[in-house]
Amino acid sequence: MAFLGMAASTVLSRVAPQTFPAQATGGVVALPGLGWYVVTLVYSFVFAVMGGHTCARLAKRAALGHASVLAALIGALGLSVALDPASPLPAWRTAGYLIANVAGVLLGGAIHSLARTPADPRT
Repeated sequence: MAFLGMAASTVLSRVAPQTFPAQATGGVVALPGLGWYVVTLVYSFVFAVMGGHTCARLAKRAALGHASVLAALIGALGLSVALDPASPLPAWRTAGYLIANVAGVLLGGAIHSLARTPADPRT
């Protein structure tokens, strides 16, 4: 998930460099606009679904349980970013990423769990 997110951000920064303002100008952090936020939120969600599905697929048993643990870890990391007073991101942006990533991982795990056949020995 993280690798795909970084790769997508790198590609987008090359394709549309105007969407990545300088990190700090005169000590003030410049944040990308709402359009950039929506684009990154969408691909973060898609990559989270893929990550949850992969996690569930790799699990030998309790596939949705494993995806839930991954979602909890991502939630804890996201919460640590959200509670960081030095974070330059507004709280609503951090909350959006947190919700999208946790929901995406759970959805990916659920998709894999629902796609299993009843004869599948990995329960």
